[in-house]
Amino acid sequence: MGIKRGKTELQSRRGRIVLALGLIWIVAMIAAFFLTDGSVRKPAGKPSPAGWRIWMEVGSVKALAVLSDVVFCGGSDGLFRVVADDPAQTVAVPGASRNAAVYALLRDPDGALWVGHEDGLSILKDGRWTALARGRDLPEGSVRALASTRDGHVWLATTRGAVRLPVGGPWDGSGLETLTEAQGLPADLLSAVLEDGEGGLWFGTHAAPAGGLSRLKDGRWTHWTLKDGLPHADIVCLLLDRRGRLWAGCGLYDRGGAALFASDAGEWRLAGTIPLSELAGPKVRSLWEDDRGRIWIGSEFDGVAVRSGERMIRVLTIKDGLPAQEVMAIAGAPDGAVWLGTIDGLTRIGPEALASLFPESAQGRTP
Repeated sequence: MGIKRGKTELQSRRGRIVLALGLIWIVAMIAAFFLTDGSVRKPAGKPSPAGWRIWMEVGSVKALAVLSDVVFCGGSDGLFRVVADDPAQTVAVPGASRNAAVYALLRDPDGALWVGHEDGLSILKDGRWTALARGRDLPEGSVRALASTRDGHVWLATTRGAVRLPVGGPWDGSGLETLTEAQGLPADLLSAVLEDGEGGLWFGTHAAPAGGLSRLKDGRWTHWTLKDGLPHADIVCLLLDRRGRLWAGCGLYDRGGAALFASDAGEWRLAGTIPLSELAGPKVRSLWEDDRGRIWIGSEFDGVAVRSGERMIRVLTIKDGLPAQEVMAIAGAPDGAVWLGTIDGLTRIGPEALASLFPESAQGRTP
């Protein structure tokens, strides 16, 4: 009886410790939410700067896809279609439940729109939808990231491993190729996927302290973890820049950073990490390169940093016009505008406004 009572008391003590740590984490999250830079959301009613346009009705935006003059944005409130200055239009996504979050969007080489969401995958091609459900047509797990590859396929990063589908179909679940821990992934909980210029596939996991970043080429895996120099083991986003380098944004809550990888005759190495002083904030949420070679790095609490060459030239926050400090998606449009998905709305910065923000670029001095 004494042993049993002692074990019960120990379990109870552990439970109290876990509860206390959970409460501390919640309080810290709330404090960071309200105290970062004095605020994290633009005051209600404050007008946007000239050349800026904000759609608040779309909620939290996690993904963007630009199709000519149409922009699709997905997030916590589903999928929306935005054209010019019109109000955003809700898009019903077959296969996705009413409250299903949209995590990833992709326009494939054939012009189809791929929508990765909580309930699986939906594809819009020539006005017709095809839906693949998690646990039925796909492995059990939500789709968190999408990437097209040169061999005519699209890779899905899911919370239960990676899945490959052909761009042109069939999309009936019969021709799936899957990768899991059994095939070499460090963890099945994936958050990012990308193909590099040499045909290598990169997979980012969201399973810290395990996981990290992995590359697969010709059946050979290469892995990077905290021990190899990653700022954080949770990989949030990936970017292949015009110089062929791969950027990895990582972090959880208020820790993280950005790592840069380069290839030496086919052998990839961690070339370095971006100093925290050169980022808007420690956790990186999004990465994008504009047509002038500037790298945009969105953060969780502190806006978006813009880098030119090897230095940061500007940080955009709510003081500049963002509706919120957390920037989760960035994309460019054919008209030269930049679109940013935030935790509290969608933002378009027009070409004239960009020229005002970066006057040196208008004069051709920014590479």
